Amino acid sequence: MNDFKQVKIPEGFWFRSSTKDYYNWKTSLFREFIQNSKDAGASRLEVIYNPEIGLLEFSDNGCGMDVYTIEHALLTLGGSYKEEGSIGGHGKAKELIYFSWPKWGIHSRDIFVQGREGNYRINKHSRITNGTHSKIKINSKIKDPIVILQSYLMLCNMDMEVIVKDSVLTQGSRSIRSEKIYEIPGLGDLYKNEATGYGVHVQVNGLFMFTMSTVLDKSYIFNITQPSYDCLNSSRDGFVGEWQDKFSKMVGEIAIDSESTKLIKEKVLYLNRIKSQTTEFDEALQTVKDSQIGDAIAAFSNCNKEDLTSEQILEWMDEDYAITESVINIESKRVLQVLVKASKQTRSFKSFINWYKKTFEEGFVIVSELEFDRKTIKTLRYRTHLQMSYMWRDLVLHVFDVLGKKPNIGFGIIESETIEAQLRDGKYFLLNTIMQEEKCKDTWEVYAYKLMLVACHEVTHYLNYTYHNESFLNTFEEIVWKVLQKGFDPKYFRRRVRKIKRNMFNN
Repeated sequence: MNDFKQVKIPEGFWFRSSTKDYYNWKTSLFREFIQNSKDAGASRLEVIYNPEIGLLEFSDNGCGMDVYTIEHALLTLGGSYKEEGSIGGHGKAKELIYFSWPKWGIHSRDIFVQGREGNYRINKHSRITNGTHSKIKINSKIKDPIVILQSYLMLCNMDMEVIVKDSVLTQGSRSIRSEKIYEIPGLGDLYKNEATGYGVHVQVNGLFMFTMSTVLDKSYIFNITQPSYDCLNSSRDGFVGEWQDKFSKMVGEIAIDSESTKLIKEKVLYLNRIKSQTTEFDEALQTVKDSQIGDAIAAFSNCNKEDLTSEQILEWMDEDYAITESVINIESKRVLQVLVKASKQTRSFKSFINWYKKTFEEGFVIVSELEFDRKTIKTLRYRTHLQMSYMWRDLVLHVFDVLGKKPNIGFGIIESETIEAQLRDGKYFLLNTIMQEEKCKDTWEVYAYKLMLVACHEVTHYLNYTYHNESFLNTFEEIVWKVLQKGFDPKYFRRRVRKIKRNMFNN
């Protein structure tokens, strides 16, 4: 009874444990194999997948491993042997890339390892191989692994080639850094990402580690310059200790700068406000009254700012020129006064505003990075833009109807060079009709399908899936599937937009 016994590990333990340790274990599986090859000095890594037998293989031309390294580092829990400057070093990855699988093997130099989950045997091999050749029996645990690999490489910028079927896979289309804009001493450097997306892509020597979802409305790349095992957690999905605090501080400072820039350039018109916003709106009236906007309204109304009534401010904000929390930042009071006055005197502007107010009683907002000049107003008055806005409202409401929800939301237009659609303030569904013009050249039935996908995307954000991660993607796909299952009829939406006539306004 007093004899020591070996702790037993049940079948499937390593797979269940490892897949929980990583935020996205499927992507991390490829990252760990690529990382090992890079640390071994490999210039190329070939990946082979045989779907018929569920076998995934990795072959690199690195330095390989001797028997001591295999036994005392690779096949020892917590063991690791990495040269200075290597990416790995925690000894955690082996649990995911080898021990989690019912069958696995390693051939490096003249050593051959046969493994079954946490059990293995080592033999000498008659054939000496350069580098390391690994294979794992994934069976049906991963669907389309090469697709996952390609998606992962889009976030990398390495000097090592990854090859599938004699073709070098593309890297970096979602990860292209430009000038350095911030430095955390002892940790790394932040760069603007010239590719599209949001958040901060954390890399080590061009190898993508993880995306840190943030409040930032642009994409950035953070390159770690110190050994990753000193600053990342064991699964390399996040920073540890004080490094996380310093990283968060950096993101906060960049967000403040970014928001300041946005406030300067962003113009907003609320044509109708969502009913639930009335309390917020009342509080905003005094803020507007005390601002530069209040000066402009008072000047146009020929009265002192202190004497302005709520009704006077409300008239401007609800009827012709709506000012939101993102207050227009114009240096010259005179310019602002002219802008307000011009909006009152433009008949086409008035008719344009009235149509949207009447048509979108739920609430409607127009957001622009440019001035609301005659050209902008004329463009947004075109019949095609009116039809797109109308179809956008119908499709968003249709998606919610399929989900059995009746939210209190509004709609709107956003004029931007980069944003296709946006959920603003968690309430307003905005569509960039100018950017959509190219897509609208197809038939309205085809366009209805395209716009339905955009609507599903923004509804997913509305359901509190803020960041574009795996959870967002799964929910988005589920919503699209429900809409299609319900029986999506694009002809219905086409008939709806036909009611918008060509002569809605006088030109």
